[in-house]
Amino acid sequence: MKNFAKKSLMYKYRFPIIFGILGFMAVILAAWDFAGMPNGLTNSEMLSAKSAGSLNLAKIFNGETNFANLPYLLLQHFSIQLFGYSTFAFRLPSVLLMIGAVVCLGFAMSRYQKKNMTAMAGFLVIGSPMFMSLARLGSSEAISVFLLSALLMMVGFLLCDNSKGVKAGFLKVSMCVCAALLVYSPGGIIVVAGIILIGVFHPKTRYEIFRNKWYKILGGSILAMIIVSPILAEAFHGHFDWNLFGLANWHVGNFGSAFSLLFTVNGGVIGNILSPAMSISVAALSIFGIVRLALVVSSARARLVLPLFALSILFTLGDPSLGFWIFVPLSFALAVGVDGLVGYWYKLFPLNPYARVFAVPLVVVLVLSAGLASSGSFFASNFYNQRTVATFDREFGAIREVLSGKKSYILVVNSDQKSFYENLSRDFSRVKITDKIPGKYNKGELIISGSFLENQAKNNNKNVPDSSNVSRITSDFTKDGKILVYKY
Repeated sequence: MKNFAKKSLMYKYRFPIIFGILGFMAVILAAWDFAGMPNGLTNSEMLSAKSAGSLNLAKIFNGETNFANLPYLLLQHFSIQLFGYSTFAFRLPSVLLMIGAVVCLGFAMSRYQKKNMTAMAGFLVIGSPMFMSLARLGSSEAISVFLLSALLMMVGFLLCDNSKGVKAGFLKVSMCVCAALLVYSPGGIIVVAGIILIGVFHPKTRYEIFRNKWYKILGGSILAMIIVSPILAEAFHGHFDWNLFGLANWHVGNFGSAFSLLFTVNGGVIGNILSPAMSISVAALSIFGIVRLALVVSSARARLVLPLFALSILFTLGDPSLGFWIFVPLSFALAVGVDGLVGYWYKLFPLNPYARVFAVPLVVVLVLSAGLASSGSFFASNFYNQRTVATFDREFGAIREVLSGKKSYILVVNSDQKSFYENLSRDFSRVKITDKIPGKYNKGELIISGSFLENQAKNNNKNVPDSSNVSRITSDFTKDGKILVYKY
């Protein structure tokens, strides 16, 4: 019976089937109704959309543009060009990038772990609130995770598969490209420098570098310099963005928020990631994996994961908005933790085949329950947690819903949001965006955001239209019932 099972097609192709199912799950959890969940936009999404919507490629080298997150802004810019200035277009690049990131992580981890352990860790990673938060966030965190995952995947192919010839050359060029693009991320310069140091101190990586012909190294360096040339041009004009080092908003006062990101139980969004970023059981397995790596610090996995984990923790402690860097090293540590959990069980019963057989369903139940609990907490928090729901701004969606067709409109918004809403003119050519109430307007033409009138009321400014002229009101679905849009 055992031999028959091993000869069956199901057993032969078990890993392609399992990883195919995981890939399908990743697409569902990342993409299902991503424009409507989370319901609303964060401040970082609005800032990213504003920059992407007004991105002028003709001015890249004149020093007038901030080039932090440029690769993501380019993707978001093209998404807006294709699908309009909408939440769907803002978040679509992140959905695709995070799906790509978990695929790259799967290939990378399978080079250092057994494939069955990689599959179980992959299920826990895909179901984590951190993965779904990053996949459904219309700002640049996703591309940093993707590039780091792709970079580690290529390192795994190069070192573990003993790639040679054209394949090795392609991998090395791709590594240079990914590393250069990663420089544009907040903290990316330090992460890339850390990866280079890891490579220099690892014997096999050092051998791969120095066995190349000098002109190959020179060619890769020139390609990387071309990619980062906009940053160099920006520095030449005296506008260098120091957040590329990840230290612009770093402060010891943020330590409490960083701790809450990983271990809070009250929900809420910290650093654009739903907290807790991972369930208690998944976090415990990851910590167990870090401890196991620390005990074998000379191994290739430990030399790769531990420095990246230390860097990501330092970033996150001082600036929770950089918490996305934790995703990749924690995923590797999680695979090590799952492997250790199963290994310790086997050591308890080294000669008992029944104990080994019964371990399989127990581990499967543990992994399934932990993964489903994590994904369930994400959806429950977005529907029912007041702290989470209050984080998102729903005025943009309400305003787009009120605007229709080719009719002329006057849209009044707060002055600090004017540049964000001005990009709506690409979808509604006859809309005029202003931060002042006009003296004259036609019926059904004036639209005022609820936050604008709320600020006017706080400042005791009575220069507002008569409420009797309101023809439509859109209110929020929360218990407070805040008014989002007035149409006159």
